[in-house]
Amino acid sequence: MCRFERHYRLQMFQVRLLIVDSSKGLQSYIRQLFETFGFDPRLIKTANRPDNALEVSKDLRPDFLLTDWFPTEELTGIKLHQEIVAYSPDCKFAMLSTDVGSEKSELAKRAGAIFLQVKPCSAVDLRTALGKALQQLSAEIPRINGHVGEMTAAAARHLAALKLAEKSNHFAPGDKVQYKGRADTVLNVIFRHGDMVVQLHGVAGMVPASQVLKL
Repeated sequence: MCRFERHYRLQMFQVRLLIVDSSKGLQSYIRQLFETFGFDPRLIKTANRPDNALEVSKDLRPDFLLTDWFPTEELTGIKLHQEIVAYSPDCKFAMLSTDVGSEKSELAKRAGAIFLQVKPCSAVDLRTALGKALQQLSAEIPRINGHVGEMTAAAARHLAALKLAEKSNHFAPGDKVQYKGRADTVLNVIFRHGDMVVQLHGVAGMVPASQVLKL
């Protein structure tokens, strides 16, 4: 390993993260968000079902769980977190859901969720929610305490770029578009390394905006 690689790895935050959602595209998108905050990608794991996530978590022992609500599963997002804390007691969590009514909000709050974010959501909304979660995590996880200033500064720069991009004549969540001859809908917009990429409803992963046509 060269000196640059050793230095880079030392700068990454050694926090174990678990992302659980049925959408591969959303998993990839959230993973990339965490990476832009400076988290070690080797410690970020994903799963598409809560039962699979439980198996992954036994080896990972996550510090932070971001999960869908999974309302129709026997092992819901809240129950998944309750199972994980049995052997990773310091694990914090936050939730995503297509329905964030008052009843669900109260349940999530009582369960200790840092936030409950409606989906689909804009890149700005999700990054803002994660930024607030990192503020709380930094006070509770010594490994990142003291680095939160670096993370929030990086978040602020990305948020500014995202807001500028969403105000431009490009794409925004909800836009009807065409990709490879098929109609689709934009779920999220990311402005990354000077380029805009989009998450589409029917496509796994992120797509360069230059390959998408607005309808």
